[in-house]
Amino acid sequence: MKEFLTVLRRWNDFDGRSARREYWMYTLVLIIIFLVLGILDGIILGEAALSQFLTFGNVFSLATLVPSISVSVRRLHDIEKSGWWFCLAFTVIGILVLFYWACVASDEGENRYGSP
Repeated sequence: MKEFLTVLRRWNDFDGRSARREYWMYTLVLIIIFLVLGILDGIILGEAALSQFLTFGNVFSLATLVPSISVSVRRLHDIEKSGWWFCLAFTVIGILVLFYWACVASDEGENRYGSP
C-alpha cells in the first residue's frame, strides 16, 4: 500500500526512476481496487453498469490514468530506457515487450535518469 500511495503522490513526476517493486505493488493494488469497484458497480447498478459511463470503476480508471503512465515511464527509466518506449502500449506486440521490461531487474547504481 505504501508504494501505491507513493505513486499517487508522484502522479505528475515523469523524471527519475521507479523500482520493480514499486511498479508491481502499485499495479497489484490497482487491480484489487478495480475488482472491488467492478463488484460494487455490479451490485449497485446491476446490468446497467455495462452501459453507463460514470461507474465507480471508470471514474477510478480516469483518476489513476496519469499516475499509471508516470510510474510506467519511471519504470522504463529504471532499466535505462526512454519513457517514449511507453508508446509501444498502443500495439499488441508492444504490450508484451513492455511487460517483459517491467519484469526486468533494475539497473544497479546510477544511470542517466538518476540513482535508484
